[in-house]
Amino acid sequence: MTTQTEPASREIIGHWFVEGMISGRISIFREDGKLYSEYIFRDGSKLKRQAVEKKSSAGHRFEDAEGSRFGEYLLVGSDGILRTYDNDGLIATAKKIK
Repeated sequence: MTTQTEPASREIIGHWFVEGMISGRISIFREDGKLYSEYIFRDGSKLKRQAVEKKSSAGHRFEDAEGSRFGEYLLVGSDGILRTYDNDGLIATAKKIK
């Protein structure tokens, strides 16, 4: 995966790398006053979605601003690990890379 330069307008919360069925980099950031999650897959394709942060006793929880059909959300724990969940439970974990 190639390294890309971040736009100056982005306030990066973090980058994580996940391996497996959805291998790639996950980033969470603020840009122009809005919160986003962005997936950059190994093939270079991107998926950027506006997110909202919800309160959670387990860490920082980020959900799709438009809602999610399967209840997917990202959770960044105090250990810095990003965990992806859906209605059935834990899908994947990712270690912080930046």
